[in-house]
Amino acid sequence: MIGLQISFMNMDIAIGLFTLGMMALAGVVGFIVYAKMSEDQRYTDGRVNKIGVLNLVELKDDDDVLTQEKKKRRKKQSDKSLTVRIENWLFEELLAADIMMKPEEYMTIWILVFFVPAGIIFLFSQNITFTLILLVAGGVGPYVFIKRQQNKRRKIFESQLCDALMISTSCLRSGLTFQQAMETIAKDMEAPISTEFARACSEINFGSSMDKALSDMVARIKSPDLMLAVSAVSVQRQTGGNLSQILETISNTIRERIKVKADVSAVTSQGRMSGLLIGALPIGLGLVLNLINPEYMKPMLETSIGHILLGLCVVLEVVGFLAIKKIVDIKY
Repeated sequence: MIGLQISFMNMDIAIGLFTLGMMALAGVVGFIVYAKMSEDQRYTDGRVNKIGVLNLVELKDDDDVLTQEKKKRRKKQSDKSLTVRIENWLFEELLAADIMMKPEEYMTIWILVFFVPAGIIFLFSQNITFTLILLVAGGVGPYVFIKRQQNKRRKIFESQLCDALMISTSCLRSGLTFQQAMETIAKDMEAPISTEFARACSEINFGSSMDKALSDMVARIKSPDLMLAVSAVSVQRQTGGNLSQILETISNTIRERIKVKADVSAVTSQGRMSGLLIGALPIGLGLVLNLINPEYMKPMLETSIGHILLGLCVVLEVVGFLAIKKIVDIKY
């Protein structure tokens, strides 16, 4: 009788998870349908508002179009719904990661990855532990993927930055302006640096100032090397000086920083791998034991003392991970 009650309870939980997943999927499908119905109009209005063409007559002489528009967006930020804020945040993250998907499309995949694997595992195995693990992995995985793509793109960008600065130096010494040097980088170099410089040139052509366009590029890439170069350009535009010589010096500095990064990465690779293996070993061993002999792991998973020990293990795992990361993360 007790076993039958437990089976019915597990079935109720499974039905509840399945229903919740279907409700979430229906909500996302409805959101996509709404987005598709008004996609063209919203895209046109968004581009016009971003450029600021509708409010061009009302601009002051000391403000550019994008600056005025962003000030108005900040005032309206409190009036935006949570859905619009999430969509805007996800759009910026996907743009920085160079993932060519719409926010609603990626959100659909995110929700499916969150619910479907965990629901299937629970329906067939009724293992709550693996269900919770898959729920956590499905919820965190898409965000981790975005961040990994951003870091990968940032590394490629930083490896191209030295050559881009040298191209700018050559263009300036030949008599071209810095904006023309930016256009040369956008035409002659490969992605992602060509994409970012082309986007900055487009913003300048649409009315934004050069300083603002470069600052937006720094906000997208989040690279300290790019921030150094952009700061130097901004200071030179305000105070004057030999910009070609400044960019050449910054290019040499960034090249040396890249060499130091490579040396540090090689020296600390063993420590990072050791930390990864030591941190993953208890988790992997616990999963294997739970698969091979579930009765052996029941006291750990079903008793209050076992729950306390599991919580202590999690705390120690996090402390050990942070300690190893602090050791191998060298600032330079």
